[in-house]
Amino acid sequence: MNKLTATSLLLPTPRKLTLAVGLFFIFGWIVWPGIIESFMTDWYPIGFPLVFHAVGLCPPPGDCIDFRWAALLIDAAFWYLTGAIIVQNRVSLWRFCVGLAIAIGVVWLIAFLLVLIDSFLVFEL
Repeated sequence: MNKLTATSLLLPTPRKLTLAVGLFFIFGWIVWPGIIESFMTDWYPIGFPLVFHAVGLCPPPGDCIDFRWAALLIDAAFWYLTGAIIVQNRVSLWRFCVGLAIAIGVVWLIAFLLVLIDSFLVFEL
């Protein structure tokens, strides 16, 4: 059984917590909502990889607001483990962020192409 020692992956340290909070904020509140909003949708999500808060348009009388505690906890755990792996393996934060930004850009490009193809199929019918 793995004990919580100074070299343990799960032992919280200030560096791991700060990195986890930073990644959680950057990707959950800035990057992912920016990608979704770039498609000009009526849905405004917060949280990545799981959306834990979303605001969207509903039939009258107004907006729909959704919040999920389980998704919030899973997101926080995901970003803590990501930060712990970065700190534990001494991965360059710059290298990690560039790789993740490229992966998100590829996902955005694929989603954009699918929306573009779908719009052409709708016009052809």
